[in-house]
Amino acid sequence: TGFLYDPGAGPIKTILNCGHSVIPLVLKRFDFWLLLAYTVAVSVWFNAGPWPESDTSLGKLLRLEWSEIQAVAGITTVFEVFYTNYCYGRYIELHASTCKVFTLVEQLAFELRFHLEASPSHARLCLRYLLASTLVFCEELQPGIAQGTVLEKRLLHPEEELAIRDRVGYRHALTMRWAGEVFILGAKATSMQPPAHTMTLTKLEEVYATMKVVLSTLWMPIPFQYYHLLNLMVSFGLVVWGFYCGTWASYSGVGLFIISSVNFMGLIQLGSAMSDPFGGDPLSFPLQTWLMDLCEKCEAILEYDFGNDREQLWKDALSREAFLDLGPGTTDGL
Repeated sequence: TGFLYDPGAGPIKTILNCGHSVIPLVLKRFDFWLLLAYTVAVSVWFNAGPWPESDTSLGKLLRLEWSEIQAVAGITTVFEVFYTNYCYGRYIELHASTCKVFTLVEQLAFELRFHLEASPSHARLCLRYLLASTLVFCEELQPGIAQGTVLEKRLLHPEEELAIRDRVGYRHALTMRWAGEVFILGAKATSMQPPAHTMTLTKLEEVYATMKVVLSTLWMPIPFQYYHLLNLMVSFGLVVWGFYCGTWASYSGVGLFIISSVNFMGLIQLGSAMSDPFGGDPLSFPLQTWLMDLCEKCEAILEYDFGNDREQLWKDALSREAFLDLGPGTTDGL
């Protein structure tokens, strides 16, 4: 996910890869340039304009001490750290749950291959509905993800697509139910034993439950009231910080303000991107790649055969099997 970087590249080389960071996103924000213009105006007024003398009442009023800045910066930092940690934890949770959905579907492809081998039609239809449910689930996470791919028309036939078109919000549940019903029919047709039958149905239910976890987590962002307070604190902190940097005896304070504002605004931008990793930005999960890879793997698991007469093939392989010789040192200590 995102830009693949080298952790051992060093700080300077890493900083130069700013095109893959949040800096370009911050530079596109109107409020960044508004605050920068405000800081430059204060700096020019202080260094070249008629700034009130420090011994006057107005001059004393306009003077900010570092101790006053520390309090505002400390509170703002606490808000930012909490928000970023929350968004990162949410990002990791969504990644783990989404990957679990794809892993469970792959495992079900194996079970369908082995348990419904005597009835390949049931196995194929069940897997197609299972993959269709995964596709619809991904569409709910990131609309339009299947457009332009072969999956759009191959996983759901026109009459099936029509049957779920208006069931917004639970189309993945209906296609998952179809997969379960087809599996039960296949289990009856092949006289599958109850333990295997129950385990596969339980795994189907687990796939659906994990999908619900992903959707529920995505639909419950951080409360707006906290997000509003965070932006209020950051904006107020940057106004105060810009005034403080503008009243330096040189224009170098403007550079310090730029670095600080990029950090504060960048953390908000980063947290917002991590809170919804299905939005199509560089931090978003490559759902389309994962989905295509899942379909290719499941097709290979269900359809690929290593030879025509597999029973004889395995007999010949077993007769040739000998002591494993994997190279020098592999059996040391055994």
